Amino acid sequence: MPIWHPFKIVTRGGTTEQIINEDDEKLVGLKEQLGYEVDKAVTTALLEINEYNAIMVMNYILLEYQLICLTLLDTIPFSLKCFT
Repeated sequence: MPIWHPFKIVTRGGTTEQIINEDDEKLVGLKEQLGYEVDKAVTTALLEINEYNAIMVMNYILLEYQLICLTLLDTIPFSLKCFT
C-alpha cells in the first residue's frame, strides 16, 4: 500500500526540515478543484500531523508476513504492553 507523503526535505542554515511540496500533484489538483481555502486547510493539517506525529496517523506493522494497517487507537494497547 503506497503511503502519500507530500513533503520535501530542505536544508536551511545547516538545519534540515520537511516542508510541503507545492508541486505535489494531489495538492495541485485539490487547489485547482476546491480552491485556495481548502488547500490551505489541508496543508496546515498535514504540517500539524507531520510535526506532532511523525509516524503519521496510520501505523503499519509487519505481522506474520502480512501488512496489517492499524489505527492509532488500535496501537495504544500494544504500545502500553511494550513499555510496561
